[in-house]
Amino acid sequence: MTDEHHHPTAAGADLPPANTERWVKSRKMAVIEAIRQGRLTEEAACERYNLSPEELGSWKRLLKRHGPDALRTTHLKRYRKAEVGDPIYQSLQDDKRGHPPHNNA
Repeated sequence: MTDEHHHPTAAGADLPPANTERWVKSRKMAVIEAIRQGRLTEEAACERYNLSPEELGSWKRLLKRHGPDALRTTHLKRYRKAEVGDPIYQSLQDDKRGHPPHNNA
């Protein structure tokens, strides 16, 4: 007899809990790896973890461009400086300052 609460399925065994609020490198890596393996879609990850597609996309880009250490929250500022031309970076900076997005139109 298997109790699903104590024995998660293989598809979700290494995924962080849905109520995760503290996103350490290992949790970000687990979500990205599940997406890569086809065990979780990007849409499902965003819904499950209340992430924006932009935030998830930034994790994937940082990992691809700079490797796993770029996902450490203590290192994000360093790696995001390299992303200054990236519209997501600019959007994050505007959100921090409470400014609306720039519109040069």
